[in-house]
Amino acid sequence: MGKINCCVDEKIQYDDNKKLFQINRFREEDNFDENNDTLNKKEQNDNNDLANGEYELLSYDIEENTLFKHIIKIPIINSLKGISELNFNSKLYLCGTSETSEDASSYLFQITFSTLNTQIMVSSQYRHYYPSLISIGYNKIICIGGKEQTECELYDTEINHWSTIQELPEERYRCTLCYDYKNKLLYLFGGINNRKNTINLNYIEKESILRINVKNNIYASSWERILIETRLENKLLTRVSAASLYLNENNIIIIGGENENGKILKNIVNFDLSDFSLSLTGKYLDFPSKFINQSTIVDNNELGNNIIYFIDLKNNIHNINKQQFLSSSEKDDLKINIK
Repeated sequence: MGKINCCVDEKIQYDDNKKLFQINRFREEDNFDENNDTLNKKEQNDNNDLANGEYELLSYDIEENTLFKHIIKIPIINSLKGISELNFNSKLYLCGTSETSEDASSYLFQITFSTLNTQIMVSSQYRHYYPSLISIGYNKIICIGGKEQTECELYDTEINHWSTIQELPEERYRCTLCYDYKNKLLYLFGGINNRKNTINLNYIEKESILRINVKNNIYASSWERILIETRLENKLLTRVSAASLYLNENNIIIIGGENENGKILKNIVNFDLSDFSLSLTGKYLDFPSKFINQSTIVDNNELGNNIIYFIDLKNNIHNINKQQFLSSSEKDDLKINIK
């Protein structure tokens, strides 16, 4: 995207629909090794960007190409570790539980963009450490799994209430979700099975995609496995902390993330919903990136194209021209080196 301007926004004077929001967790991600259990309490506290429950809320203005910084307070928590985020209906939802917490449930915070007010909502029924979050419909948020957790829940923003939905067949955390709103199907890609300390165990390597039907009664629906027959194709999916984008009724793309060898990726993979095939798109992010949420906004005004914006774990802004993928008819040969 080129250089992004940065400044502190003293007044809230903007259209929420033209902003992308995320809590600043740059220092935390820089210093945090989730496989290192020796991180002491002082080091955890040092990872916070601001003290006493204060954090920086970043908002990216797509029209001004400016990243604004706002100071907000998030009560109770003193670390972002274990917390996932979701931009939804001009609000930022934070959900999760600190790894060191003894709580049996997870906090849910709602930050309203127009006022920067932080509200504590009803806690979830189960404990979720780095769950995967996604919105379905105009008032529903789904919270999937987490570290050492298979339970899944649905939060209704209108009535401030959690309900349990079908649990995962095995643990997946830092997985990637994508919602096919045309067919009302929710897809889950990749993730970590922490109990075996690996990404996508051998016995699920060919079944690394799950989906659940949310069209009728999501509470009665079960997770289905989608078989990926070749190991080469499957390696495109064995990643964590990736972003996703629903292109149309036939295509989903998976963006960036980290592979099973710890390499951060910049490739973009296409998943064909019509025949469950995968292919490299031949298109890449400007640099390797991981993502913590489903924070995206769409600009419909640039030459009639849909430009989709993403913010990664290190607060970099990425944009993707949706039309470039929809107009591409050829799939790259999977035998080429995967970057």
